[in-house]
Amino acid sequence: MKTALWYLSFIIVLVLCVAPACAGFATVQAGLINDACEFVALNDAQIPVLVQVGHRFNIGGVIQSQEGIITEIKATVTSADGIEKTKIVLSPNTSTFRLEDSAIAQKMDFQVYKKGAYLFNITVSVDIDDEIKTAVLVDQMVCVIEENPEALKEQRLSIQIENAWSPTFLSKNVMFPLRGIIRSASIITDVTATIYTPTGNIAMISSFSPCSQKYSLVQSEVDSGINFGSLPAGNYVYELTTTVTNGVDFKTKVLIYQPFEVSPTGIDCFGTDAIID
Repeated sequence: MKTALWYLSFIIVLVLCVAPACAGFATVQAGLINDACEFVALNDAQIPVLVQVGHRFNIGGVIQSQEGIITEIKATVTSADGIEKTKIVLSPNTSTFRLEDSAIAQKMDFQVYKKGAYLFNITVSVDIDDEIKTAVLVDQMVCVIEENPEALKEQRLSIQIENAWSPTFLSKNVMFPLRGIIRSASIITDVTATIYTPTGNIAMISSFSPCSQKYSLVQSEVDSGINFGSLPAGNYVYELTTTVTNGVDFKTKVLIYQPFEVSPTGIDCFGTDAIID
């Protein structure tokens, strides 16, 4: 099953403190001051969400530790297929580090990437009384798009689906392809299809980030990760959710919520117009 689980971390700045002194994590949207981790923080963050193909984004912010010395800053950009595109490792040995005009800001050049989704990560190590503590300050999906991000900021966060088709009754071992075209005036950052059991457990899940204003489910990446024919006989729910952004705000909507049954005996395959929220 082809899934891209890191997409679940889309469009957030994530602070994950890997140390006993600062357990747990907190999330904030890009650009907000984050002081959730007591030994290190990224303030005044300027982290990209949408970047136009061939254009730069000026990464900014101040990494600061009140407790110790920042010994290492590692910044990486990874493509949707897991290939590391850029990696920068710095050893500032200071308590305050400005991202502006640093090697990270200069070399994290999103303008050289083709259209698609990328994971931008910044991890920091801090020496506190000879003990190294680590924090993930940024773990954000960035969409490189053809559209102008500035023009999208005024767009309403609309999500529609047309020509949707969902299963109602299936025979065991019978395939059922996903159908429907998702459209938005904003950028579609995530499309996730999930099949739930009657107890609410996930039987199957498939996600993809198209980074576009239109996405067809027909023979898509999401469709390839959902195999109705492998489900045991029983009752299930097929759910399709979509997230969009205009670069400032975000919206997630359930587009399809369809109960269906898999029969152990041979019956015709029945579908219906999707139950659309």
